[in-house]
Amino acid sequence: MSEHEELSELLELEARLRDLPRPTVPPGLEGKLLDAIPESASGPIPSRALLWKRIVPAAAAVAATVAIAILLRESPVFSRRAPRVDMRATSPEYVLAQKTSQNPQETNPWNILPTLPKS
Repeated sequence: MSEHEELSELLELEARLRDLPRPTVPPGLEGKLLDAIPESASGPIPSRALLWKRIVPAAAAVAATVAIAILLRESPVFSRRAPRVDMRATSPEYVLAQKTSQNPQETNPWNILPTLPKS
């Protein structure tokens, strides 16, 4: 039997089952079911004051969490972004210009230490 035939048989069976008459509810069953539901299940509806006592602190907690997250996101300590680099300072033209300029205040690394005695 192919899948197509199985599917058509299942669809026919479903149609026949849907066409069957619905069974009748036994007398008194609805009352027994309603009596079996405990009173606390349908309990009192909370008052507006009680709702405000829950909603206001929850909203404040959410607002504080969002504010902290925004502050931490913008903080340089927790930032995952690369630090800003002045592109002019890293361009070859700028570096070469700085090297070739004779700045008298620039320290020559060879003049920092005293000369070694000749042996």
